[in-house]
Amino acid sequence: MNLEIFESKLKCEYSSRATLKNYLCVARAYNTYLETAVDKDPAVLIRKYVILKLQGKAAKTINLHRAAIFTLYRLVEGIILKNDDVPRRKEPKKLPVVIGSDIVLKAIAAEMNLKHRIILQIFYGCGIRLWEMQNLRVKNVRSDKGYLWLQDTKGQKERIIPIPKSVRRGLYDYIHGKNPDDLIFGGLCGRTFGKVVGNAFERIGAKASPHKLRHSFATDQVASGQPVEKVQRWLGHSDAKTTMIYVHLSEAQLSESTDLLEEKGV
Repeated sequence: MNLEIFESKLKCEYSSRATLKNYLCVARAYNTYLETAVDKDPAVLIRKYVILKLQGKAAKTINLHRAAIFTLYRLVEGIILKNDDVPRRKEPKKLPVVIGSDIVLKAIAAEMNLKHRIILQIFYGCGIRLWEMQNLRVKNVRSDKGYLWLQDTKGQKERIIPIPKSVRRGLYDYIHGKNPDDLIFGGLCGRTFGKVVGNAFERIGAKASPHKLRHSFATDQVASGQPVEKVQRWLGHSDAKTTMIYVHLSEAQLSESTDLLEEKGV
């Protein structure tokens, strides 16, 4: 498959340098495997690739190869593979990395570029995915109701996400006068969104990414007492077990805070 096309499209969709590097590395290995493969069905090819090339590897490594190859077929061949075609391997559960709300608010307050500040506010205030932000259009903002209405989301589901009151005025002013079908942020690619977030946090001596802001949104919503079912709908999780990770994380953070207070004798 054409790796130049893959790399070009990949750069527009993903902001993480590590993801780009890993996916390209996998794509090169998979292309080498295809040179001697006789099967034509992509699902069969991938399953045999996993058996022949990834035997004994950790579930996380196998899932990385699977995700990269799925993306390769989607971007280069236009083939959308189903999860059941090549099931994910079960990985040990790990708590996601989140950024404290005080750090997030500090980064937002320090951002002087209005457009960039709104991007930060939506990532943290609404918890949407990077590619959902890329495809966010004016018509997705229901200013009369105060929510985002997402149509083209993971799993092809529609969902409604409340827009925090502190975000509404700036967002509404920013989209005023634009056409309903206009992309709110002018078709910025994933890497650019990643730079906007990364640069904002670097200014205050911290690190962040769009996905970490999504984790922070979920954790803070659960910690504030929002029902898990609501947070699940806002995040677009099909399985409540995925959302429950943030319940455990919230509990862990509360436990850490208690320990700090005890250490200081408060």
